[in-house]
Amino acid sequence: MKILEDIPDKKFNGKPKKTFVGILTNAFKKITGKPEFKYYEKPKIKDRYFDLKEEISDDETNNSKKLMKALNLLEKAGLDYNLEEALEELTEITFFARHGAVRNMPAAFKYINILCSEFGNADALYKLGLIYSTGLGGVVDRDQAKALLYYTFSALNGNKEAEMVLGYRYIRGIGTARNCEESVWYYTKISKRVMDYLESGPPLGRVQPQPKLRLSDEDGGIFGLGASGSGDKKSEVEDIKQSLPPNDVVQFYKYSADGENGDAVAQYTLGRIFYYGIPGIPGIPVDYDKAFFYFLKAANQLPKTPLVLNELNEEQKKYYSATSQSAGFIGYMYWRGEGVEQDMKKAREWLEKGYHHGDAYSTNYLGVMYREGVAGFDVNTLEASRLFSDAASKENTEAQINFGDMLLETGKKENQKHALKYYQLAATMGNVKGTYRLGKLYLEGLGVPAHCEFAVTFLKSVCERANYEEKFMDEAYKAYQSGDFDTAILKYLYVAEQGYEVAQSNLAYIIDKEYFPTRSLFPHIDPYAVALINWNRAANQMNTDARVKVGDYFYYGLGTDDIGLIEDDSNEDLEEILNREKTIKKETEGILNEYHGKKEGKKDQEKDKVDHSSDMKNEKEDKKKEESEEETKEEKNNKDEDELKKDDKDEEENENKDKEENKDEKEKEKEKAKDTKVIPEKDKLKFKDTENKDNKKEESPKKKKNSIFDIVIYLKSKFYIGHGTVLYKKAVANYQVAADLYSSIAMWNLGWMYENGVGVETNLNLAKRYYDNALATNSEASVPRRSTKNAYANPPFGRDHAQEQNTGGGDGSGEVKGQNNGDRDTFKEITTQLEKILMEEIGDLKNLLEIATITFLAGFGVFLLWYRQMRFPPRQQQQQQHN
Repeated sequence: MKILEDIPDKKFNGKPKKTFVGILTNAFKKITGKPEFKYYEKPKIKDRYFDLKEEISDDETNNSKKLMKALNLLEKAGLDYNLEEALEELTEITFFARHGAVRNMPAAFKYINILCSEFGNADALYKLGLIYSTGLGGVVDRDQAKALLYYTFSALNGNKEAEMVLGYRYIRGIGTARNCEESVWYYTKISKRVMDYLESGPPLGRVQPQPKLRLSDEDGGIFGLGASGSGDKKSEVEDIKQSLPPNDVVQFYKYSADGENGDAVAQYTLGRIFYYGIPGIPGIPVDYDKAFFYFLKAANQLPKTPLVLNELNEEQKKYYSATSQSAGFIGYMYWRGEGVEQDMKKAREWLEKGYHHGDAYSTNYLGVMYREGVAGFDVNTLEASRLFSDAASKENTEAQINFGDMLLETGKKENQKHALKYYQLAATMGNVKGTYRLGKLYLEGLGVPAHCEFAVTFLKSVCERANYEEKFMDEAYKAYQSGDFDTAILKYLYVAEQGYEVAQSNLAYIIDKEYFPTRSLFPHIDPYAVALINWNRAANQMNTDARVKVGDYFYYGLGTDDIGLIEDDSNEDLEEILNREKTIKKETEGILNEYHGKKEGKKDQEKDKVDHSSDMKNEKEDKKKEESEEETKEEKNNKDEDELKKDDKDEEENENKDKEENKDEKEKEKEKAKDTKVIPEKDKLKFKDTENKDNKKEESPKKKKNSIFDIVIYLKSKFYIGHGTVLYKKAVANYQVAADLYSSIAMWNLGWMYENGVGVETNLNLAKRYYDNALATNSEASVPRRSTKNAYANPPFGRDHAQEQNTGGGDGSGEVKGQNNGDRDTFKEITTQLEKILMEEIGDLKNLLEIATITFLAGFGVFLLWYRQMRFPPRQQQQQQHN
């Protein structure tokens, strides 16, 4: 309608800061627990939603009145005249809050039902499945069986998004039994359609779409810079911190690239930026004219004769590589007619220039010319295969795919295995064509035993990476950047149902940052439960940080009161997911090792020889040091000897106590603990045995809570005031899976839990081992405050108490002082942590007087209620007697 075209969307002024109302709301939730939704009443569906109370002229300039008139006309056309297009437009406006309208889920549900029942509308069937799957708007209860039914009807009517949902649900077992055959059928259909579109269009196919934007990347990861995953190095963290917006980056390179003698590396970089573009807000759009301009400037600096790479230093190699690759890009753009008219002769000339200077891209595209017989070449498959092999050895992914295709066409089993290796190499570099061919090989069993789940993994990745029709991810990102979090959450949820891991983690990340959706989306479900579901789904797709987040939610009790939503969400087991992904990683690592192993093997042998000789020298030096240390020990004073004896006696006594409690565990761990820091498989699954022990045996009465810290942990487990029930054992299970995937945060969490006996029995050996592995995995990890030696000696009080006990006199006064100081230190730590939490909550507020006044008024109101209750108790009794 023309009226709707003139009505703008709502404008948002960026991300809101924490307000006082938001702080009080969060504090109230933490004090009272998760709000109860038992008395939530579903909204009643009205006959009409947009009746006009007064007539509105056609010349009205007020946008709100114009919108009401447009909605009224659409509702009349849809309900009175049964017009499908009007109902579709009404659904889009009320569902996504377009044109500045207020989101109205009951109205959208009404229009969606009419579209489904009267017209069998595929898009409406998808939205209806989404409502039943997630409980959007609170109009219906969540029902995964009905959701699966409506998604199936939508897919049968040709909805491509519903096909993605069904493929994902069948492989994960969401709302149905797991069925890999059904899943691979859907993903095969979608991936073939996607690849046909990718390889169509201009010569050599379309450019692969940019990866989907991950919101956590803007903050350096889900847990911040240097913390997510296995941790980044200091140099990488500093580079990320110093990164500039795309426009500033372009200006920086322009300064070096412009001019007669511009820098070729900067010119080549600008050419790639303008050719592929940079997604995001603000981003850099694709501009083929500018890309061709900068590629040409860099390629004109090619030397007349090829250079020998071994005679060049690193800077010269970069410069030479930039000029030769620019020549290949110019030939590529002449072939495709991008930024310039198509000219096959010039394309051949530039590609031959790049080939003579050793460019892998030019070598591959010349091989395509020989294979296709274009640009004056006759068809020559032998020359094409030679060029493909040459470019593939230089790690060109397109050449690896082309050479793999030629090997596969021979039909020989040996060549099928070689083709599999080349496809694997291309897929590890992010090439969608290689991933697609891998999925087909695993599906058909060519060169490798047939494996349905592996085929689904690769084909699903193709469907998500090369989907040109998916538009909601970009719209959700724009809504998030503008501050419209409801729309961002809704659109990410729309895509997350299809199995996009990036959408699932983005949705959970928004809620995790306390940008909660309004009651128009989830009036009866805890937002943290929605986040937990999507963290769990992202974790099942091998997002390690998401797995740690799932453990955090179980540890703090966030969204766990709706735990039935998560337990019914998937029929997969954590061990099955971990084993499947580990086998995939082993195969890829094996292929990569075979490809790069020849060169690296020789270097490793030489290094081992050098290391062995250095170890022999170090052993001799250690012996000399030991002899000198023995001589110095004999010269020490008697006082030092007495103190050492006391320390040894204390350690022996405490070690004997620990041995009596954990004999079986120590005997198994002693042999492996001396040689390696890697956690054995027996220890990884030991928390399961401790759970069974907890269920069979009661806690021993000997254990006492001697410190403030232990008392806080006990009270936290009994009377935790949060959003839901604390589930420590589930937290431990998720941390264990994340630790097996080399998450330093999960390793540290497990070490802390084993040290303090939270969710598992106290085991200081395992605690130290997890701490050591966390430090080995991420060099930026912090060493625990309490050393293992002192932790064995005095677990309740730590290092300070042990030092005071050693320095104190024999009358026991040192023990009392150490005990008091230990309590003071632990109390100080707790108070400092509470201070940090409080300052984080109120750090964005400028006027603290507002907090004090409103807090005083709230307390005064509570006092009045209490005074009224105490002042007039007989009235209540009299009313009860009358009743």
